[in-house]
Amino acid sequence: RTRKLQHVLHDIDGHLAIVAHDNPDPDAIASAVALGDLAERTGCSVTVCYYGDISHQENRALVNLLEFDLVSLEPEDSEALDPFDGFALVDHSQPGVNDQLPPSTPIDIVIDHHPPRLPVDARYVDLRSGVGATSTLLVDYYRRLGIEIPDAIATGLLFGIRVDTKDFRREASAGDFTASAELVSSAAVD
Repeated sequence: RTRKLQHVLHDIDGHLAIVAHDNPDPDAIASAVALGDLAERTGCSVTVCYYGDISHQENRALVNLLEFDLVSLEPEDSEALDPFDGFALVDHSQPGVNDQLPPSTPIDIVIDHHPPRLPVDARYVDLRSGVGATSTLLVDYYRRLGIEIPDAIATGLLFGIRVDTKDFRREASAGDFTASAELVSSAAVD
């Protein structure tokens, strides 16, 4: 799985858009930023994007305090997607469903923990509904690649897991607990 993801990332010739779902929550934000970090390590030029608003105060604080660089896209701006040569979706799996991408957008990468309602069409697909957060999947990639997670990303991923599992009271798996235990030493937690 990890080698195939790296192969697809190496194969993207140009600029990769990593698109979180509309009005992204901490899991989508942190997962997108983490995938962006991994993609940049393979030489990709990356922009982490979303449609809608980061409306909850704690979500804006997450982005601001951790200095995550995200770009808000406007659905009316048809030229906004022109600079991108590849597309990745995190925490959702269909273009045009819970994002404002045109449904015909060719997708290179999908990483999500939600079970899909329709078949997922992408060059690389990682759908693992046995975990409570997409952030858990990104921690697994860092672990398998032997890459230390930057502190800000570790903090975001830990917050993403906590929020999506409602502090480990909803759909939390052993993988979520393991990922969280790995993140605690690097995350800025009080």
